Amino acid sequence: MLSGGSEQAHQVRNLQQTRAMNIRILDHQLSGQARLPAADSDEDASVRRRLLEKYQPSYSDDLSGWERTSLAVTIDLELER
Repeated sequence: MLSGGSEQAHQVRNLQQTRAMNIRILDHQLSGQARLPAADSDEDASVRRRLLEKYQPSYSDDLSGWERTSLAVTIDLELER
C-alpha cells in the first residue's frame, strides 16, 4: 500500500502502534504484520512502481507525485494451511 499522508496518516500511526492486523478478502480472513520497507530499497521501489502501473491507466490525473512522495506500507500475510 502507499499512504499519501505519509507518516502522519492515521492508518500509518495505527500500524506503528500495533503491527498485527487482519484482512478479509471475500470469505477469507488473513492475519499479518505491517511494516514500513526501508526507503530507497528495492522493495520500496517495487511497491511504488506496481501501484502506479495499476492505477495510472484508469486515473485522469498524473500520479507520479503520489508515487514519489507517499509512504510505502507492506503487510506480510500468514498463509492459510
